[in-house]
Amino acid sequence: MASVSEPAYWRQRYQEGQTGWDLGRVPPALSYAVEKSLFPPPPASLVVPGCGFGHDVLFLAKQGYQVWAIDFASEPLNFLAIQAEKHGLKNRIRTIQADIFKFFPPAEVEGVWEYTCYCAIEPQRRAAYWQQVARWLNPGGLFVGLLFPLSGAPSEGPPFLVVREEAILLAQQVGLSLVMEEPNPPSHPARAGREILWVLRQT
Repeated sequence: MASVSEPAYWRQRYQEGQTGWDLGRVPPALSYAVEKSLFPPPPASLVVPGCGFGHDVLFLAKQGYQVWAIDFASEPLNFLAIQAEKHGLKNRIRTIQADIFKFFPPAEVEGVWEYTCYCAIEPQRRAAYWQQVARWLNPGGLFVGLLFPLSGAPSEGPPFLVVREEAILLAQQVGLSLVMEEPNPPSHPARAGREILWVLRQT
C-alpha cells in the first residue's frame, strides 16, 4: 500500500470502505466548541484539513461559517459536495482536493478546525503541519483542535500517537500560543479519555 503521504493511500482506503476514523456524525467536542464560542464568530473563514466526508464542515457551515474543506481523496469530497448542495450550503463550502502542505487559500483565514488530520500524517511531518497552520491563520486567528489519540499502544499508524508536550512545543515554535486547554472534552465513547481540546492563537 502507498504511503500515508500519498493521495493513492487515502483513495484506496475510501474505495475499500476502510474509514474507521469516521464517526458518521459531528464529534461532541465540536458542538461544545461552538456552544462555548471558541471559534471566531461567523461568518469567519475556517480551514478544515483532512475533512473526510465533511460532517464537521457541514455543521460549521450551518453555523454561518465560510469553510475551506481539504482532503487528499476525491471520494469523500464528492460526497460532501452532494450534501452541501442538498442542505443549501454550497455557497459556504469550498471543497479542495489537495495536499494540505501545498494548500494556500486565496482569502483570509480566521480559524482552523483540526480533528483526525494531525494523527494521520507521518510524525516526522508534524513540525511542517504546524508551520502550515501558522501560514494559514491571520494574526489573531484561532486554531481549535481535538488532538487524538493521546494514549494506546504505539502503532505504525494511522492513527499515530500524539504526545501533548511535543505538540505544544512545535506549535509554540511557529508563534501559536495556548489560549485554552480542556483535558476532558466531550468525546465519543470509544475515544473518551484519549483526546484533548486546544485553542491556540496566532500571534
